[in-house]
Amino acid sequence: MASANSRVVATVTVTLGKEEQIQIPCEVCGSDHPLGDDAYLKLFIPKAYAVDYISTSLDGIPGFGIAEDGSREFEAEEDLKFSTTSRQQTLQKEPSNTVTGKWMGKSLGTVTVKDGVATVKSTTDPKAVCNDPSDNKAKQEIGIWRTKYKSMAKIYKISTPTLETMKKSFGPAPYPLEVQFVCKLVDPNG
Repeated sequence: MASANSRVVATVTVTLGKEEQIQIPCEVCGSDHPLGDDAYLKLFIPKAYAVDYISTSLDGIPGFGIAEDGSREFEAEEDLKFSTTSRQQTLQKEPSNTVTGKWMGKSLGTVTVKDGVATVKSTTDPKAVCNDPSDNKAKQEIGIWRTKYKSMAKIYKISTPTLETMKKSFGPAPYPLEVQFVCKLVDPNG
C-alpha cells in the first residue's frame, strides 16, 4: 500500500495529428483517489505543442470529466547515464530554467545542456575504448550525472463519478482509466 506522500508516475501517450507519436511525461498528483473526489494530472508538454482535445476511456460516464486547471512550475530531478561512447542524453521534461547537476561518483567531464539535451565533453579519448572484452588495456568508462531543474506542467483536473455510478456501470472495483491527450504543433521552432 502506498503512503499518503507517495507519487504515482505515469506516462501518457500523446498523439500528434495522425503522423507521429511522442512520449510526454505525466504524473498523477497523490496516490489515493476515492471515487467522487477530484484527481489531478501534471502534463509536461513541450512549449511547441498544445492540447487539441482529450479522449478518455470513461467519456460519457455520468459524473466524469477532465479539464485544464492552470499551469505550474515543478522541480525535476533525474539521473543521466553517460559512457565514453554515449555522450548525449535527453532530459525527460523540458527545462524552464538553468539545469544544474553533479557527478554521482566518477566524473566523465564537463556537462553542458542546450535545448534539453545534455552533452558530456569527456576527459577520456573514445578511441582509447576497446571493443574487445579480452583486451584489458582500455576500458569503457561510465558515469551518472544527477540533474536538477524546473519544468512547467499543465494541470488537468479529473472529476470522478461516485462509487455507486461506477458499480452500476462496471461492477466491482478497481476501475482503470486511460487518458489520451491529442496535441498539435503550434510553434515548429519550440
